[in-house]
Amino acid sequence: MMPRLPRGERGNFLMGAIAAMMIIMLFVGLALGAAGKHLKASAVTTKIANSGNLVTDAKANALYTFNTGGAGTLASHTGTGKTDHGSWTWKATRQAADRYKVKVTTKAGGQALGTTEFILGGIDASSAKATDTGLSYLLGPGTAFGNVITGRDITVQTGTRGAARLLTGNVAVLSGDGAKLSTTNSTGGPAASTGKATLFAQPQLEPTMTHTKLPIGMNMSDEVVKENLAKCQRTGTWKSSENGNILNANGNTYCYDAFDFDKPTTIMGTGAATLFTKKVDIRANVSSPSGAALNIYTAGDTNFHTDSDGKTALTVKNTFVYAPTGVCRTQPFRSTTASFSFTGSLSCDTVNAAGTFGTATAQDVDGVETNKTRIWFETS
Repeated sequence: MMPRLPRGERGNFLMGAIAAMMIIMLFVGLALGAAGKHLKASAVTTKIANSGNLVTDAKANALYTFNTGGAGTLASHTGTGKTDHGSWTWKATRQAADRYKVKVTTKAGGQALGTTEFILGGIDASSAKATDTGLSYLLGPGTAFGNVITGRDITVQTGTRGAARLLTGNVAVLSGDGAKLSTTNSTGGPAASTGKATLFAQPQLEPTMTHTKLPIGMNMSDEVVKENLAKCQRTGTWKSSENGNILNANGNTYCYDAFDFDKPTTIMGTGAATLFTKKVDIRANVSSPSGAALNIYTAGDTNFHTDSDGKTALTVKNTFVYAPTGVCRTQPFRSTTASFSFTGSLSCDTVNAAGTFGTATAQDVDGVETNKTRIWFETS
């Protein structure tokens, strides 16, 4: 039997016991609160992780649907699915022929996790081929001509006598070894431009232009040039001076080993005058009225001779060059006596030119392309 404490000490002992119990309860409460916060934080982290996994699954399903079916022709399209993490629904709404906004909604345990939006972009390719690094799509003329310049190795600068603005329109840098984009003014500073660059599978490039990087390989197809040159019945060189300094558009096609625009040449009519050849030399102005264009498909190079005949300017309007294995160049690169002004599209493996470059409306292009397919990818 414990000894009985004096009355004064009994009160002190009781107060001490109560204080000890309060301290213990405080620590227990803090521990439970911390555990609750940890459990809550873990639940939030799991929720975020599950939502991210579901969004990734939904994006993959949307890309698969667009690239293997006809979703890209519809005003809107939806997809649903579920995994161990929960379920997702996506709805794509067309904003333009080559652009859809996709909204993804995710759920888990009957509760909404959240919504995410992203953009699907599309680009037309003529076909695809296997390469050492995977699948590479082939760009046809119709798509390439949507850019003022398309190529693998691009160097464009303003001319000595040119305007300050270098580019009006977009540039596309294709896949391949030595891919490069250099756009500067004549003093070496950044080039003034109203457009942007699209880089196909070229993450190492960081041009001064506003640009978008797309995770797909893209090259130009030379089949359209090969097939039509094989049908060519004429040899030799076509010269402007020997043909009245005109070319008739209206859907006419011309095929020679070479074309030499040795005198100022006018494209007559509407639509396109289409050339298939192995080499082109432009020594004098080429002009096309509104609604007409000169389309050049060549297995070789296209040369713009800025210093010919002592002129002070070389102006080439509404001209679209498709040279998938050739070089498009100004000769000399930068003239000290003449300016160079170009509107249309230079779609060449290599572009090495100084002057000013602007857009124009392509004519009669679809007739030379077959098996066109649209490739879809996530973009911004």
